[in-house]
Amino acid sequence: MQSFGTVKSFEQTFGVEEKSEVNITMPGDTTRNCDITAVCELPNRISVLADAANTSLKLVNESFQQLTQCTLPRSPLDMCVKEETELAVVKSRKVHFYLLEKSGLRVEKVITIGDQSNGIAYLNSHIFVAKKTELFKYSLDGKTDK
Repeated sequence: MQSFGTVKSFEQTFGVEEKSEVNITMPGDTTRNCDITAVCELPNRISVLADAANTSLKLVNESFQQLTQCTLPRSPLDMCVKEETELAVVKSRKVHFYLLEKSGLRVEKVITIGDQSNGIAYLNSHIFVAKKTELFKYSLDGKTDK
């Protein structure tokens, strides 16, 4: 098996000096108890929140003012930014690619990846998907790279 390299430990502790809480419930939510499983910030400073409890992606601005939300057929587990206005979202056994448009998010394509997945990253035109104790590298057409 190919190794990704060695992890070096850097012992450094950071402290929180200030915090604030914001209400991220939106009118279309089915429950007030949100379950945010991932957060991404797009280059245009819009943040996308993956809410598993309400099976939705929520778009907010820098001040966390609600812009819109996109209801999904399944709960989002993780997501990553693919391009300036594109997200990759892992849901169960599929990766959904969404484009940010003026009206909200639109599904661009879906690839099936097989087993239950819980993590995703994008680098150099490849999608990396975490499945429990394994990490898989996929091309953008859904083929496993070896």
